[in-house]
Parts: sequence; structure tokens; C-alpha cells
Amino acid sequence: MASADIFKQRRFEGAGVYALAALVALAAHGAISAGASQLKEKKKPTRVEMAMVKQQPKPEPPKPEPPKPEPPKAKPKPTVVQPVIKPETPPPNQPPPTDKPQKPVPIITGISLNSTVTGAGGVTVRVGNTLYGDANKEKFVPAGDVKPYVPAPAFAPVKTHEISEEPEVLKEVKAPMPEAAKRAGVQGTVVLKVEVKKDGTVRNVSVVKGVGYGLDEAAVEAMKKFLFKPAKINGKPVDYTISRFNYVFELVD
Repeated sequence: MASADIFKQRRFEGAGVYALAALVALAAHGAISAGASQLKEKKKPTRVEMAMVKQQPKPEPPKPEPPKPEPPKAKPKPTVVQPVIKPETPPPNQPPPTDKPQKPVPIITGISLNSTVTGAGGVTVRVGNTLYGDANKEKFVPAGDVKPYVPAPAFAPVKTHEISEEPEVLKEVKAPMPEAAKRAGVQGTVVLKVEVKKDGTVRNVSVVKGVGYGLDEAAVEAMKKFLFKPAKINGKPVDYTISRFNYVFELVD
């Protein structure tokens, strides 16, 4: 083959290559353009509408109604309790007091001698020392034998801080040891409460703290025979209560 023909042939082949390359380039450019347009369409912003809604507060539950006041109840009528007066009883482990009361002055219903008049103009009335009583149920007593009615003096002890002199023992009585205490070998101190009258004698005795085995009773009986120098206020004897008097029992071999 001549060189001129070879050159033509190669020129023709080169033109074909160039044409193919141009087609590929155009196809690639078209694909890129299409991709770019799709990308732009995808990136196109969308409009979103928003609105703020204010949340309504929840309604408060209704308050309970206050309870209706109950109508006032009628007050019950007060009951009258009659007091029950019981006779005084001696404390436990203590016999009743042996002091003999003074013979009381008899009560005679009538008026006093000072209210009578002398002479013929006076009325005849019965003479007595009290108006509380039934004259028809009483024995007649001559006017000269009527004595004023004086009640027995009551025991009125003074308080400790009021006295100027405390009572002192003038006469002491030793109680024998009870057989029950001897057999049990018991000894000890009995604490007593002693009422001392203004004349120094013992009015009443009670046990504050006992020992038992017959010692308490023996101490009380012995204490009643004591004689005291009475308590005094500015030199005047007065009634007084010794709140704690120790009476000691000891076993002697």
C-alpha cells in the first residue's frame, strides 16, 4: 500500500475516534446537566407553616363545701349528787382510840336564864340551854341545875413552821417484844404519826411505815401511853402532830 493511502486510512480512523469521543463527551455533559437539575430540584426549600398554640390551664377542682355546723345540743340537766358521809374508821393495824370522851352536857330545850324576868309580870317558861329540840321528849330539869352547853374542844394542830418549841418526851413506855417477832428473829423501826394535845397527852396514833409480826400494834399501844411536853407558840401550849416518830424494837440476847 502506498504511503498516501496509509495516511488517508489513519486520518480516517482518527476522525472516527474523535467523533466517538465527542459523543461520549456530549452524553456525559447531558448526564451531568440532568443530575444537576435533579439536585437543584431536590434542594428546593419547602414551605412549612407553624403556629403557636397557647395551652389552656387545667381547671382547678371545685373546693369542697365546709361542713354545716351541727345544731347545738341541749345541755343535760345537772344531776345533784347527795354526799355520802361515812364514819371515820381507824387506819389499818390500829385499834380504835381508847380515850374516854368527857361526859357531854345534856341538851335541854328552853330559853336561857338571862332571858327570863323576875316579878309577877313574867311568863312562866321552861329554862334550858338550847332551842333546838323537843321539850316534850325530854326529862324535866330544875332551872338551877341547867348548865351552859359547851361543845367538846376539837383537836386543832398547828403547822410546824408556826411553833416556837417542839414537843419533848417526858414519859416513855417500852413495848414488850411480840412472840411472833421473837420466833422469826425480826426487829426494826416502826414509823408512827402521833397527835399530841396541848396538855401533853397523846390523842391518836397511826402507822406510817410498819414492820409486821405484831410490832406495829405493840408500838401503837405503847405510844398512846407516852407523855410529852407540848409544842408551844410564844410560850403557849398548842395541839401538834408529829408526822414521823421512830419507835425502835431490838432483840436482846
